[in-house]
Amino acid sequence: MNNNISSIFLLVLLWTTCGICQKIDLNDLPEVPDYVFTQSNPGADTVIIALHGGPSSDIFLGTFLQLEQVSGFSVVEMLKSEMMTDVLRRDSLTFEECIAVNDTTAALIQKTVEFYKGQGKYVALVGHSWGAIIMGEYLDDYGSGHVDKLVPMEGRLNAPLDFVEWLKQGILPLFDGLEVTVDTTVAYPLPNVLLLGAAAFENRWIDSLATEDLTNLMYTHSEWDMNTGRLLPEEVDFLEDAGANVLMIDGGTHGSIFQYDYMTQVIDFIRESDVVSDVDDLLVASVSAYPLPARDFLNVDVEQNGNLIITDMQGSIWMKKRIAAGRHSLDVGDARSGSHVMVFQPDAGKPITKRIQLVD
Repeated sequence: MNNNISSIFLLVLLWTTCGICQKIDLNDLPEVPDYVFTQSNPGADTVIIALHGGPSSDIFLGTFLQLEQVSGFSVVEMLKSEMMTDVLRRDSLTFEECIAVNDTTAALIQKTVEFYKGQGKYVALVGHSWGAIIMGEYLDDYGSGHVDKLVPMEGRLNAPLDFVEWLKQGILPLFDGLEVTVDTTVAYPLPNVLLLGAAAFENRWIDSLATEDLTNLMYTHSEWDMNTGRLLPEEVDFLEDAGANVLMIDGGTHGSIFQYDYMTQVIDFIRESDVVSDVDDLLVASVSAYPLPARDFLNVDVEQNGNLIITDMQGSIWMKKRIAAGRHSLDVGDARSGSHVMVFQPDAGKPITKRIQLVD
């Protein structure tokens, strides 16, 4: 990111927090090609604007591999405002500044949408985890009418307010089903990340979006999502009353939406299709991983050449490598203990996602 773009964002942040302007002028933002990256099929009629998890300074390449496999989709990954400035690395960040950062991300999304709609594209906005949460900010600021399809995956509309208060205190709670669980002895090492989350989660989007038509939206959530929790009954009722589709993954955890069966439903929703997606024409590759849980080494057997990615449950890439058909022994001794997601993308075939457990 060059210094000129960073300076623009600092000005936008100052204007918003000091009240000089209440609405971000899209002309004050960088040009769209400066903060988006086309990952697949440039020139396709359907553009997927993809928002990553976090908040983070980095884009996690490979997160949206399944969408990239659809020949009619051009997947465009977009930097959010916290990725374009140094706000996550500051010694301190005020709550008001966090609100401004999130509002700026919403404006960046809108500028991106207008850019591709201006080219006559069919535009879908897809976000996972933090990317899904910040879509609530976008809907609140710009509504649902600018985009053809919206797919927030494993985020929240109305997170419990006690969850928000813990974030403000620098503590990262988790969810056990519908219940918030907290370990107050563990302070999160990146408090600005939590504060950005609190600034978004404090919004009650069920109230602010009460009159919005959400028939072009599919909201996905997982039963045992430890990061953001499953949607509460009132959230589900709100979405269904607004005409949205709701996909709940029974027994799923954070990241389960990327399993092939569920991503197929997302793809069909974007394409307004009841038929099987293009990706069903791809070959099925076989992958096995053992022993599980793995302590020092994880054996992976694959039948094809392809790309292997292992992420933590927040979507941060821990390992990404090219592997050939056969058996591989992966050194996982330095990995953080806990649940991880392994994605294998064969050269010819469907992406395969497996949940794996690594232990110290």
